[in-house]
Amino acid sequence: MVRYLKLRRASQKIARTAITSFWLFLSTLTTAYGFTVTVDRQVVPINETIRLEITSTNGDNPDDVNLTLLEEKFTVVKETSQKSYSMINGRTDSIKKRVVIITPQEIGKASIPPLKLNKQESQAIDITVIKAAPVPSQMDSQQVILETEIDQVSTVVGAQAIYTLRIIHQIQLNNAEISPLSIADADIVALDNKNYTRRINGSNFYVIEKRYAIFFNRPGIKTIDGQQLTALTTSRQNRLFGYDPFSRGKELRLKADTVNINVLAKPAGADSSSYWLPSSKLTITSSFDTASLNARVGEPISRNIEITAEGLAAEKLPFTLSSPTDSLNSYPEKPEFINQTFDRGIAGRRKDTVALIPTVEGKITLPAIEVEWWNTTKNRFEVTSIDPQVINVLPPINNTPDRKNAVISSSDKQPQQDSKIAVEQGAETSDPAFNPWMISTLLLALGWLYTNHTRANKNASQQPKTDLTLDKNIERLKRELLLACKQDNPLKAKQALTAYLSYHKECMSKDSSIKALTCDTALKNAMEALDYYLYADHKLETNDREKTPWNGQALKSAVENADAQSNQQPPSKKILAPLYPE
Repeated sequence: MVRYLKLRRASQKIARTAITSFWLFLSTLTTAYGFTVTVDRQVVPINETIRLEITSTNGDNPDDVNLTLLEEKFTVVKETSQKSYSMINGRTDSIKKRVVIITPQEIGKASIPPLKLNKQESQAIDITVIKAAPVPSQMDSQQVILETEIDQVSTVVGAQAIYTLRIIHQIQLNNAEISPLSIADADIVALDNKNYTRRINGSNFYVIEKRYAIFFNRPGIKTIDGQQLTALTTSRQNRLFGYDPFSRGKELRLKADTVNINVLAKPAGADSSSYWLPSSKLTITSSFDTASLNARVGEPISRNIEITAEGLAAEKLPFTLSSPTDSLNSYPEKPEFINQTFDRGIAGRRKDTVALIPTVEGKITLPAIEVEWWNTTKNRFEVTSIDPQVINVLPPINNTPDRKNAVISSSDKQPQQDSKIAVEQGAETSDPAFNPWMISTLLLALGWLYTNHTRANKNASQQPKTDLTLDKNIERLKRELLLACKQDNPLKAKQALTAYLSYHKECMSKDSSIKALTCDTALKNAMEALDYYLYADHKLETNDREKTPWNGQALKSAVENADAQSNQQPPSKKILAPLYPE
Protein backbone atom coordinates (compact mmCIF):
# COMPACT_ATOMS: atom_id res chain seq x y z
CA MET A 1 0.00 0.00 0.00
CA VAL A 2 2.83 2.36 0.87
CA ARG A 3 4.58 1.66 -2.45
CA TYR A 4 1.30 2.25 -4.32
CA LEU A 5 0.90 5.66 -2.68
CA LYS A 6 4.49 6.56 -3.53
CA LEU A 7 4.02 5.55 -7.16
CA ARG A 8 0.82 7.56 -7.34
CA ARG A 9 2.52 10.65 -5.95
CA ALA A 10 5.39 10.15 -8.39
CA SER A 11 2.95 9.88 -11.31
CA GLN A 12 1.22 13.09 -10.27
CA LYS A 13 4.58 14.85 -10.02
CA ILE A 14 5.59 13.63 -13.48
CA ALA A 15 2.28 14.82 -14.92
CA ARG A 16 2.73 18.27 -13.38
CA THR A 17 6.30 18.44 -14.66
CA ALA A 18 5.24 17.39 -18.16
CA ILE A 19 2.43 19.97 -18.26
CA THR A 20 4.77 22.70 -17.03
CA SER A 21 7.39 21.76 -19.64
CA PHE A 22 4.71 21.76 -22.32
CA TRP A 23 3.55 25.28 -21.48
CA LEU A 24 7.14 26.51 -21.32
CA PHE A 25 7.69 24.98 -24.75
CA LEU A 26 4.61 26.75 -26.12
CA SER A 27 5.68 30.05 -24.55
CA THR A 28 8.95 29.93 -26.49
CA LEU A 29 6.93 29.58 -29.69
CA THR A 30 4.51 32.43 -28.97
CA THR A 31 7.23 34.84 -27.86
CA ALA A 32 9.52 34.19 -30.82
CA TYR A 33 7.83 37.00 -32.68
CA GLY A 34 7.29 40.49 -31.36
CA PHE A 35 8.70 43.95 -31.58
CA THR A 36 12.00 45.47 -30.49
CA VAL A 37 13.22 48.98 -29.76
CA THR A 38 16.93 49.77 -30.23
CA VAL A 39 19.21 52.83 -30.40
CA ASP A 40 22.55 53.21 -32.15
CA ARG A 41 24.28 54.67 -29.05
CA GLN A 42 23.57 55.55 -25.43
CA VAL A 43 26.12 58.35 -24.89
CA VAL A 44 25.54 61.34 -27.16
CA PRO A 45 26.43 65.06 -27.26
CA ILE A 46 23.47 67.38 -27.08
CA ASN A 47 24.06 68.68 -30.61
CA GLU A 48 23.98 65.22 -32.24
CA THR A 49 21.17 62.87 -33.22
CA ILE A 50 20.20 59.37 -32.10
CA ARG A 51 18.78 56.70 -34.40
CA LEU A 52 15.81 54.94 -32.78
CA GLU A 53 14.50 51.81 -34.53
CA ILE A 54 11.12 50.24 -33.76
CA THR A 55 10.82 46.83 -35.44
CA SER A 56 7.79 44.54 -35.63
CA THR A 57 7.87 40.96 -36.88
CA ASN A 58 4.38 39.85 -35.85
CA GLY A 59 2.32 41.80 -38.39
CA ASP A 60 1.67 44.83 -36.18
CA ASN A 61 2.39 48.30 -37.53
CA PRO A 62 5.17 50.19 -35.67
CA ASP A 63 3.61 53.45 -36.86
CA ASP A 64 0.90 52.85 -34.24
CA VAL A 65 3.39 53.32 -31.39
CA ASN A 66 2.64 56.50 -29.43
CA LEU A 67 5.73 58.71 -28.98
CA THR A 68 4.14 61.30 -26.68
CA LEU A 69 6.22 60.30 -23.64
CA LEU A 70 9.37 60.19 -25.77
CA GLU A 71 8.88 63.79 -26.91
CA GLU A 72 9.08 65.03 -23.30
CA LYS A 73 12.87 64.50 -23.28
CA PHE A 74 13.70 64.30 -27.00
CA THR A 75 12.84 66.16 -30.18
CA VAL A 76 11.76 64.11 -33.18
CA VAL A 77 13.71 65.32 -36.23
CA LYS A 78 12.67 62.82 -38.88
CA GLU A 79 10.69 59.62 -39.32
CA THR A 80 10.79 56.95 -42.02
CA SER A 81 9.07 53.60 -42.45
CA GLN A 82 10.50 50.48 -44.04
CA LYS A 83 8.90 47.17 -44.98
CA SER A 84 10.41 43.95 -46.25
CA TYR A 85 9.27 40.39 -46.89
CA SER A 86 10.86 37.03 -46.21
CA MET A 87 9.53 33.80 -47.71
CA ILE A 88 10.37 30.47 -46.07
CA ASN A 89 8.68 27.22 -47.10
CA GLY A 90 5.87 29.05 -48.85
CA ARG A 91 5.16 31.28 -45.86
CA THR A 92 5.64 35.01 -46.22
CA ASP A 93 6.53 37.07 -43.16
CA SER A 94 6.60 40.84 -43.15
CA ILE A 95 9.19 42.85 -41.23
CA LYS A 96 8.10 46.41 -40.54
CA LYS A 97 10.52 48.99 -39.21
CA ARG A 98 10.00 52.56 -38.07
CA VAL A 99 13.14 54.69 -37.91
CA VAL A 100 12.93 57.81 -35.73
CA ILE A 101 15.79 60.34 -35.65
CA ILE A 102 15.74 62.19 -32.32
CA THR A 103 17.87 64.76 -30.50
CA PRO A 104 18.11 65.26 -26.72
CA GLN A 105 16.74 68.46 -25.22
CA GLU A 106 19.07 68.92 -22.24
CA ILE A 107 22.35 67.68 -20.78
CA GLY A 108 22.21 64.93 -18.17
CA LYS A 109 20.50 61.60 -17.77
CA ALA A 110 17.53 60.88 -20.01
CA SER A 111 15.49 57.79 -20.66
CA ILE A 112 13.59 56.49 -23.64
CA PRO A 113 10.39 55.30 -21.96
CA PRO A 114 8.85 51.86 -22.55
CA LEU A 115 6.97 51.90 -25.83
CA LYS A 116 3.77 49.90 -26.30
CA LEU A 117 2.50 48.14 -29.40
CA ASN A 118 -0.82 46.43 -28.74
CA LYS A 119 -0.16 44.10 -25.79
CA GLN A 120 3.62 44.19 -26.05
CA GLU A 121 5.89 46.62 -24.25
CA SER A 122 9.60 47.35 -24.62
CA GLN A 123 12.06 48.12 -21.85
CA ALA A 124 13.30 51.61 -21.03
CA ILE A 125 16.67 52.65 -22.49
CA ASP A 126 18.96 54.96 -20.53
CA ILE A 127 20.69 57.76 -22.45
CA THR A 128 23.57 59.91 -21.19
CA VAL A 129 23.61 63.37 -22.78
CA ILE A 130 26.93 65.24 -22.62
CA LYS A 131 27.87 68.75 -23.65
CA ALA A 132 28.07 69.67 -27.32
CA ALA A 133 31.01 68.46 -29.35
CA PRO A 134 33.48 71.29 -30.07
CA VAL A 135 33.45 72.90 -33.47
CA PRO A 136 36.47 71.81 -35.55
CA SER A 137 38.78 74.71 -36.41
CA GLN A 138 38.90 73.75 -40.11
CA MET A 139 35.14 73.82 -40.52
CA ASP A 140 35.09 77.53 -41.37
CA SER A 141 36.87 76.98 -44.69
CA GLN A 142 36.02 73.37 -45.56
CA GLN A 143 32.85 71.40 -46.05
CA VAL A 144 34.54 68.03 -45.41
CA ILE A 145 36.94 67.33 -42.55
CA LEU A 146 38.36 64.27 -40.79
CA GLU A 147 38.34 64.13 -37.01
CA THR A 148 40.31 61.59 -34.95
CA GLU A 149 40.47 60.81 -31.25
CA ILE A 150 41.50 58.07 -28.83
CA ASP A 151 39.70 57.48 -25.56
CA GLN A 152 42.83 57.61 -23.36
CA VAL A 153 46.26 59.18 -23.43
CA SER A 154 47.97 56.14 -21.92
CA THR A 155 47.20 52.46 -21.65
CA VAL A 156 48.90 49.22 -20.67
CA VAL A 157 50.14 46.38 -22.84
CA GLY A 158 47.24 44.14 -23.88
CA ALA A 159 44.53 46.54 -22.71
CA GLN A 160 41.86 47.93 -25.00
CA ALA A 161 42.03 51.44 -26.46
CA ILE A 162 39.22 52.86 -28.61
CA TYR A 163 40.27 54.82 -31.70
CA THR A 164 37.61 56.84 -33.54
CA LEU A 165 37.64 58.41 -37.01
CA ARG A 166 34.82 60.79 -37.95
CA ILE A 167 34.06 62.01 -41.46
CA ILE A 168 32.11 65.26 -41.09
CA HIS A 169 30.66 66.53 -44.35
CA GLN A 170 27.93 68.78 -45.70
CA ILE A 171 28.27 67.99 -49.39
CA GLN A 172 27.59 64.69 -51.11
CA LEU A 173 30.48 62.20 -51.27
CA ASN A 174 30.52 59.66 -54.10
CA ASN A 175 32.73 56.56 -54.32
CA ALA A 176 34.14 57.32 -50.89
CA GLU A 177 36.94 55.05 -49.68
CA ILE A 178 38.85 54.99 -46.39
CA SER A 179 42.32 53.50 -46.24
CA PRO A 180 42.61 50.62 -43.74
CA LEU A 181 43.96 51.28 -40.28
CA SER A 182 47.43 49.79 -39.86
CA ILE A 183 49.42 49.81 -36.60
CA ALA A 184 52.64 47.90 -35.98
CA ASP A 185 52.73 45.50 -32.99
CA ALA A 186 49.02 45.84 -32.33
CA ASP A 187 45.84 43.85 -32.81
CA ILE A 188 42.90 45.75 -34.34
CA VAL A 189 39.21 44.85 -34.12
CA ALA A 190 36.76 46.93 -36.18
CA LEU A 191 33.63 47.95 -34.28
CA ASP A 192 30.22 48.89 -35.65
CA ASN A 193 30.00 52.06 -37.74
CA LYS A 194 27.59 54.84 -36.80
CA ASN A 195 25.84 57.48 -38.88
CA TYR A 196 24.24 60.59 -37.42
CA THR A 197 24.02 64.35 -37.83
CA ARG A 198 25.72 67.13 -35.86
CA ARG A 199 24.59 70.74 -35.71
CA ILE A 200 27.51 73.14 -36.23
CA ASN A 201 27.09 76.93 -36.37
CA GLY A 202 23.40 76.56 -37.13
CA SER A 203 23.89 74.06 -39.98
CA ASN A 204 23.42 70.29 -40.04
CA PHE A 205 26.42 68.15 -40.97
CA TYR A 206 26.44 64.43 -41.67
CA VAL A 207 28.83 62.35 -39.57
CA ILE A 208 30.20 58.90 -40.43
CA GLU A 209 31.90 57.40 -37.38
CA LYS A 210 34.31 54.47 -37.67
CA ARG A 211 35.56 52.94 -34.42
CA TYR A 212 38.31 50.43 -33.69
CA ALA A 213 39.42 48.50 -30.60
CA ILE A 214 43.24 48.43 -30.47
CA PHE A 215 45.38 46.12 -28.32
CA PHE A 216 49.09 47.05 -28.20
CA ASN A 217 51.55 44.19 -27.73
CA ARG A 218 54.65 46.20 -26.74
CA PRO A 219 55.23 49.24 -24.54
CA GLY A 220 56.39 52.63 -25.77
CA ILE A 221 55.10 55.82 -27.40
CA LYS A 222 52.90 54.69 -30.28
CA THR A 223 51.87 56.86 -33.22
CA ILE A 224 48.68 56.06 -35.11
CA ASP A 225 48.97 57.34 -38.66
CA GLY A 226 45.87 59.07 -39.94
CA GLN A 227 43.72 57.29 -42.48
CA GLN A 228 43.09 58.79 -45.91
CA LEU A 229 39.72 59.62 -47.44
CA THR A 230 39.28 59.49 -51.22
CA ALA A 231 35.96 60.57 -52.75
CA LEU A 232 34.27 62.51 -55.54
CA THR A 233 32.39 65.64 -54.55
CA THR A 234 29.49 66.73 -56.76
CA SER A 235 28.76 70.39 -57.36
CA ARG A 236 25.14 71.47 -57.64
CA GLN A 237 25.88 74.14 -60.24
CA ASN A 238 28.04 74.58 -63.29
CA ARG A 239 29.00 77.77 -65.01
CA LEU A 240 26.03 78.04 -67.42
CA PHE A 241 22.89 76.02 -66.92
CA GLY A 242 22.85 74.83 -63.30
CA TYR A 243 22.92 71.09 -62.60
CA ASP A 244 25.10 69.06 -64.96
CA PRO A 245 24.17 65.33 -65.00
CA PHE A 246 27.33 64.43 -66.96
CA SER A 247 29.72 66.00 -64.46
CA ARG A 248 32.03 63.41 -62.92
CA GLY A 249 32.73 65.56 -59.88
CA LYS A 250 35.85 66.84 -58.22
CA GLU A 251 38.28 64.38 -56.68
CA LEU A 252 38.84 64.86 -52.96
CA ARG A 253 41.77 63.52 -50.92
CA LEU A 254 42.05 64.17 -47.19
CA LYS A 255 44.27 62.63 -44.53
CA ALA A 256 43.43 62.55 -40.85
CA ASP A 257 45.77 63.82 -38.17
CA THR A 258 48.06 61.41 -36.35
CA VAL A 259 47.34 60.39 -32.77
CA ASN A 260 49.89 59.45 -30.09
CA ILE A 261 49.37 57.17 -27.11
CA ASN A 262 51.71 56.04 -24.35
CA VAL A 263 51.67 52.26 -23.89
CA LEU A 264 52.93 51.21 -20.45
CA ALA A 265 54.63 47.92 -19.63
CA LYS A 266 52.96 45.29 -17.49
CA PRO A 267 53.10 46.12 -13.78
CA ALA A 268 55.36 44.24 -11.39
CA GLY A 269 54.01 40.81 -10.55
CA ALA A 270 52.17 40.30 -13.82
CA ASP A 271 54.70 37.76 -15.09
CA SER A 272 54.12 35.48 -12.11
CA SER A 273 50.82 34.31 -13.57
CA SER A 274 50.33 32.22 -16.70
CA TYR A 275 47.86 34.75 -18.07
CA TRP A 276 47.51 38.55 -18.26
CA LEU A 277 43.99 39.97 -18.07
CA PRO A 278 43.73 43.77 -18.32
CA SER A 279 40.02 44.63 -18.21
CA SER A 280 37.63 47.29 -16.99
CA LYS A 281 35.26 44.67 -15.55
CA LEU A 282 35.56 40.91 -15.04
CA THR A 283 32.99 38.51 -13.61
CA ILE A 284 32.90 34.75 -13.09
CA THR A 285 29.90 32.51 -12.43
CA SER A 286 29.40 28.82 -11.65
CA SER A 287 26.35 26.61 -12.14
CA PHE A 288 25.43 22.92 -12.01
CA ASP A 289 22.83 20.90 -13.84
CA THR A 290 21.33 19.96 -10.46
CA ALA A 291 20.24 22.48 -7.85
CA SER A 292 20.69 20.23 -4.79
CA LEU A 293 24.38 19.40 -5.46
CA ASN A 294 23.60 15.75 -4.76
CA ALA A 295 25.41 13.16 -6.84
CA ARG A 296 25.83 9.40 -6.88
CA VAL A 297 28.92 7.31 -7.31
CA GLY A 298 29.53 6.62 -10.99
CA GLU A 299 26.88 9.08 -12.24
CA PRO A 300 28.05 12.36 -13.89
CA ILE A 301 26.96 15.87 -13.08
CA SER A 302 27.80 18.89 -15.25
CA ARG A 303 29.41 22.09 -14.04
CA ASN A 304 29.53 25.30 -16.07
CA ILE A 305 32.03 28.10 -15.48
CA GLU A 306 31.58 31.40 -17.34
CA ILE A 307 34.09 34.25 -17.37
CA THR A 308 33.08 37.58 -18.91
CA ALA A 309 35.54 40.45 -19.37
CA GLU A 310 35.03 43.89 -20.90
CA GLY A 311 37.85 44.96 -23.16
CA LEU A 312 39.22 41.46 -23.75
CA ALA A 313 38.66 38.87 -26.44
CA ALA A 314 37.16 35.59 -25.28
CA GLU A 315 40.20 33.67 -26.52
CA LYS A 316 42.37 35.52 -23.95
CA LEU A 317 40.38 34.21 -20.96
CA PRO A 318 41.92 31.26 -19.04
CA PHE A 319 40.72 27.75 -18.23
CA THR A 320 39.86 27.77 -14.52
CA LEU A 321 38.53 24.27 -13.70
CA SER A 322 40.50 22.10 -11.30
CA SER A 323 42.27 18.88 -12.24
CA PRO A 324 40.78 15.44 -11.47
CA THR A 325 41.47 13.82 -8.07
CA ASP A 326 41.30 10.32 -6.60
CA SER A 327 37.70 10.87 -5.52
CA LEU A 328 36.48 12.79 -8.57
CA ASN A 329 37.08 12.30 -12.28
CA SER A 330 36.56 15.27 -14.60
CA TYR A 331 36.01 15.32 -18.37
CA PRO A 332 36.06 18.87 -19.80
CA GLU A 333 34.27 19.67 -23.05
CA LYS A 334 35.43 22.00 -25.79
CA PRO A 335 35.21 25.61 -24.52
CA GLU A 336 32.78 28.06 -26.06
CA PHE A 337 34.09 31.53 -27.02
CA ILE A 338 31.72 34.45 -27.63
CA ASN A 339 32.82 37.99 -28.56
CA GLN A 340 30.37 40.89 -28.64
CA THR A 341 30.75 44.57 -29.50
CA PHE A 342 29.06 47.40 -27.64
CA ASP A 343 29.53 51.11 -26.95
CA ARG A 344 32.65 50.58 -24.82
CA GLY A 345 34.38 48.23 -27.25
CA ILE A 346 34.34 44.45 -27.10
CA ALA A 347 33.37 41.99 -24.39
CA GLY A 348 34.57 38.40 -24.38
CA ARG A 349 32.87 35.46 -22.69
CA ARG A 350 34.36 32.01 -22.20
CA LYS A 351 32.18 29.09 -21.13
CA ASP A 352 33.75 25.86 -19.87
CA THR A 353 31.66 22.76 -19.22
CA VAL A 354 33.03 19.73 -17.39
CA ALA A 355 31.43 16.41 -16.47
CA LEU A 356 32.25 15.40 -12.88
CA ILE A 357 32.00 11.70 -11.92
CA PRO A 358 32.47 10.85 -8.22
CA THR A 359 34.32 7.62 -7.45
CA VAL A 360 33.64 7.42 -3.69
CA GLU A 361 30.64 8.29 -1.54
CA GLY A 362 30.61 11.05 1.04
CA LYS A 363 31.20 14.78 0.81
CA ILE A 364 33.56 16.10 -1.85
CA THR A 365 34.68 19.72 -1.66
CA LEU A 366 35.40 21.49 -4.92
CA PRO A 367 38.18 24.03 -4.38
CA ALA A 368 37.64 27.75 -4.77
CA ILE A 369 38.25 29.30 -8.19
CA GLU A 370 40.26 32.53 -8.22
CA VAL A 371 41.05 34.69 -11.23
CA GLU A 372 43.55 37.52 -10.86
CA TRP A 373 43.15 40.41 -13.29
CA TRP A 374 44.30 43.99 -13.80
CA ASN A 375 41.61 46.62 -13.31
CA THR A 376 42.34 49.19 -16.03
CA THR A 377 39.99 51.72 -14.43
CA LYS A 378 41.63 51.65 -10.97
CA ASN A 379 45.12 50.58 -12.17
CA ARG A 380 45.50 47.74 -9.67
CA PHE A 381 45.32 43.96 -9.38
CA GLU A 382 42.04 42.44 -8.27
CA VAL A 383 40.86 38.88 -7.64
CA THR A 384 37.44 37.59 -8.63
CA SER A 385 36.61 34.25 -7.05
CA ILE A 386 34.01 31.55 -6.51
CA ASP A 387 33.72 30.02 -3.04
CA PRO A 388 34.37 26.31 -2.47
CA GLN A 389 31.35 24.14 -3.12
CA VAL A 390 30.48 20.82 -1.51
CA ILE A 391 28.93 17.89 -3.37
CA ASN A 392 27.08 15.23 -1.39
CA VAL A 393 27.84 11.88 -3.04
CA LEU A 394 25.43 9.01 -2.40
CA PRO A 395 26.34 5.34 -2.83
CA PRO A 396 25.55 3.67 -6.15
CA ILE A 397 22.03 2.33 -6.59
CA ASN A 398 23.12 -1.30 -7.07
CA ASN A 399 25.04 -1.30 -3.78
CA THR A 400 22.20 0.09 -1.67
CA PRO A 401 21.29 -2.43 1.07
CA ASP A 402 17.92 -4.12 0.59
CA ARG A 403 16.43 -3.02 3.87
CA LYS A 404 13.04 -4.48 2.98
CA ASN A 405 14.45 -8.00 2.94
CA ALA A 406 16.27 -7.35 6.18
CA VAL A 407 13.06 -6.34 7.89
CA ILE A 408 11.17 -9.37 6.59
CA SER A 409 13.86 -11.74 7.82
CA SER A 410 13.52 -10.34 11.33
CA SER A 411 9.74 -10.17 11.37
CA ASP A 412 9.46 -13.36 13.43
CA LYS A 413 11.02 -11.63 16.43
CA GLN A 414 9.02 -8.35 16.17
CA PRO A 415 5.32 -7.47 16.29
CA GLN A 416 3.45 -7.11 13.00
CA GLN A 417 2.96 -3.35 13.52
CA ASP A 418 6.70 -2.76 13.89
CA SER A 419 7.31 -4.77 10.73
CA LYS A 420 4.86 -2.59 8.81
CA ILE A 421 6.62 0.59 9.93
CA ALA A 422 10.00 -0.86 9.01
CA VAL A 423 8.76 -1.75 5.54
CA GLU A 424 7.53 1.80 5.02
CA GLN A 425 10.85 3.23 6.14
CA GLY A 426 12.76 0.81 3.96
CA ALA A 427 10.67 1.77 0.91
CA GLU A 428 11.33 5.43 1.48
CA THR A 429 15.08 5.09 1.87
CA SER A 430 15.69 2.60 -0.92
CA ASP A 431 13.84 4.55 -3.62
CA PRO A 432 15.68 7.65 -4.89
CA ALA A 433 13.84 10.89 -5.57
CA PHE A 434 14.10 10.25 -9.29
CA ASN A 435 14.61 6.61 -10.18
CA PRO A 436 15.11 5.44 -13.80
CA TRP A 437 11.40 4.64 -14.16
CA MET A 438 10.37 8.20 -13.31
CA ILE A 439 13.01 9.71 -15.58
CA SER A 440 12.07 7.48 -18.52
CA THR A 441 8.37 8.28 -18.04
CA LEU A 442 9.12 12.00 -18.03
CA LEU A 443 11.19 11.68 -21.21
CA LEU A 444 8.40 9.73 -22.91
CA ALA A 445 5.86 12.39 -21.92
CA LEU A 446 8.02 15.19 -23.29
CA GLY A 447 8.72 13.17 -26.44
CA TRP A 448 4.99 12.65 -26.96
CA LEU A 449 4.34 16.40 -26.64
CA TYR A 450 7.18 17.21 -29.03
CA THR A 451 5.99 14.60 -31.57
CA ASN A 452 2.45 15.99 -31.59
CA HIS A 453 3.75 19.52 -32.05
CA THR A 454 6.06 18.44 -34.89
CA ARG A 455 3.26 16.58 -36.66
CA ALA A 456 0.97 19.58 -36.34
CA ASN A 457 3.58 21.87 -37.89
CA LYS A 458 4.30 19.31 -40.64
CA ASN A 459 0.63 18.97 -41.52
CA ALA A 460 0.25 22.74 -41.58
CA SER A 461 3.28 23.13 -43.87
CA GLN A 462 2.04 20.36 -46.21
CA GLN A 463 -1.41 21.84 -46.73
CA PRO A 464 -2.24 22.85 -50.29
CA LYS A 465 -0.96 26.24 -51.26
CA THR A 466 -4.42 27.27 -52.33
CA ASP A 467 -5.86 27.16 -48.76
CA LEU A 468 -7.57 30.09 -47.07
CA THR A 469 -4.36 31.53 -45.58
CA LEU A 470 -2.61 31.52 -48.96
CA ASP A 471 -5.61 33.11 -50.66
CA LYS A 472 -5.63 35.89 -48.07
CA ASN A 473 -1.93 36.55 -48.59
CA ILE A 474 -2.37 36.66 -52.38
CA GLU A 475 -5.29 39.07 -52.10
CA ARG A 476 -3.32 41.29 -49.73
CA LEU A 477 -0.32 41.38 -52.07
CA LYS A 478 -2.61 42.06 -55.02
CA ARG A 479 -4.18 45.03 -53.23
CA GLU A 480 -0.75 46.48 -52.46
CA LEU A 481 0.29 46.05 -56.10
CA LEU A 482 -2.85 47.72 -57.46
CA LEU A 483 -2.47 50.56 -54.95
CA ALA A 484 1.12 51.18 -56.06
CA CYS A 485 -0.02 51.24 -59.70
CA LYS A 486 -2.80 53.66 -58.84
CA GLN A 487 -0.28 55.95 -57.07
CA ASP A 488 2.11 55.71 -60.08
CA ASN A 489 4.92 54.61 -57.75
CA PRO A 490 7.32 52.46 -59.83
CA LEU A 491 9.60 51.33 -56.98
CA LYS A 492 6.75 50.29 -54.74
CA ALA A 493 5.01 48.61 -57.67
CA LYS A 494 8.15 46.59 -58.51
CA GLN A 495 8.49 45.38 -54.93
CA ALA A 496 4.82 44.43 -54.66
CA LEU A 497 4.86 42.75 -58.08
CA THR A 498 7.83 40.58 -57.11
CA ALA A 499 6.12 39.37 -53.93
CA TYR A 500 2.81 38.85 -55.78
CA LEU A 501 4.34 36.75 -58.56
CA SER A 502 6.40 34.74 -56.05
CA TYR A 503 3.19 33.45 -54.52
CA HIS A 504 1.80 32.47 -57.91
CA LYS A 505 5.04 30.69 -58.69
CA GLU A 506 4.54 28.61 -55.54
CA CYS A 507 1.05 27.69 -56.74
CA MET A 508 2.05 26.52 -60.25
CA SER A 509 2.98 23.05 -59.02
CA LYS A 510 -0.56 22.61 -57.65
CA ASP A 511 -2.59 24.16 -60.44
CA SER A 512 -1.09 24.61 -63.91
CA SER A 513 -3.90 26.96 -64.96
CA ILE A 514 -2.19 29.66 -62.91
CA LYS A 515 0.57 29.73 -65.54
CA ALA A 516 -1.76 31.88 -67.60
CA LEU A 517 -1.04 34.73 -65.23
CA THR A 518 2.66 34.91 -66.10
CA CYS A 519 2.10 34.01 -69.78
CA ASP A 520 -0.30 36.88 -70.43
CA THR A 521 1.11 39.10 -73.19
CA ALA A 522 -0.26 42.37 -71.81
CA LEU A 523 1.18 41.63 -68.38
CA LYS A 524 4.57 40.78 -69.87
CA ASN A 525 4.61 44.04 -71.81
CA ALA A 526 3.67 46.04 -68.73
CA MET A 527 6.39 44.32 -66.69
CA GLU A 528 9.00 45.00 -69.36
CA ALA A 529 7.95 48.64 -69.47
CA LEU A 530 8.32 48.90 -65.69
CA ASP A 531 11.79 47.31 -65.76
CA TYR A 532 12.84 49.58 -68.60
CA TYR A 533 11.71 52.64 -66.67
CA LEU A 534 13.57 51.56 -63.52
CA TYR A 535 16.78 50.06 -64.85
CA ALA A 536 17.42 51.30 -68.40
CA ASP A 537 20.13 53.85 -69.09
CA HIS A 538 18.30 57.18 -69.47
CA LYS A 539 21.27 59.48 -69.74
CA LEU A 540 20.29 60.59 -73.24
CA GLU A 541 16.66 61.16 -72.35
CA THR A 542 16.93 62.75 -68.93
CA ASN A 543 14.79 65.78 -69.76
CA ASP A 544 12.00 63.69 -71.35
CA ARG A 545 11.95 61.33 -68.40
CA GLU A 546 11.51 64.17 -65.95
CA LYS A 547 8.50 65.42 -67.91
CA THR A 548 6.88 61.97 -68.33
CA PRO A 549 6.57 60.06 -65.05
CA TRP A 550 5.70 56.39 -64.98
CA ASN A 551 2.01 55.57 -65.46
CA GLY A 552 0.84 52.48 -63.60
CA GLN A 553 -2.53 52.16 -65.34
CA ALA A 554 -1.22 49.67 -67.93
CA LEU A 555 0.24 47.35 -65.30
CA LYS A 556 -2.89 47.66 -63.14
CA SER A 557 -5.19 46.69 -66.02
CA ALA A 558 -2.93 43.81 -67.10
CA VAL A 559 -2.84 42.33 -63.59
CA GLU A 560 -6.61 42.57 -63.20
CA ASN A 561 -7.31 40.99 -66.60
CA ALA A 562 -4.75 38.19 -66.19
CA ASP A 563 -5.97 37.39 -62.69
CA ALA A 564 -9.59 37.28 -63.86
CA GLN A 565 -8.70 34.89 -66.70
CA SER A 566 -6.79 32.56 -64.36
CA ASN A 567 -9.78 32.44 -61.97
CA GLN A 568 -12.25 31.60 -64.77
CA GLN A 569 -10.03 28.86 -66.20
CA PRO A 570 -10.56 25.38 -64.69
CA PRO A 571 -7.46 23.51 -63.57
CA SER A 572 -5.77 22.29 -66.71
CA LYS A 573 -4.92 18.69 -67.31
CA LYS A 574 -1.86 17.36 -68.98
CA ILE A 575 -2.70 16.50 -72.61
CA LEU A 576 -0.61 13.93 -74.44
CA ALA A 577 0.86 14.88 -77.79
CA PRO A 578 -1.05 13.43 -80.79
CA LEU A 579 0.20 10.13 -82.07
CA TYR A 580 0.26 11.40 -85.68
CA PRO A 581 1.03 15.13 -85.65
CA GLU A 582 -0.14 17.11 -88.62
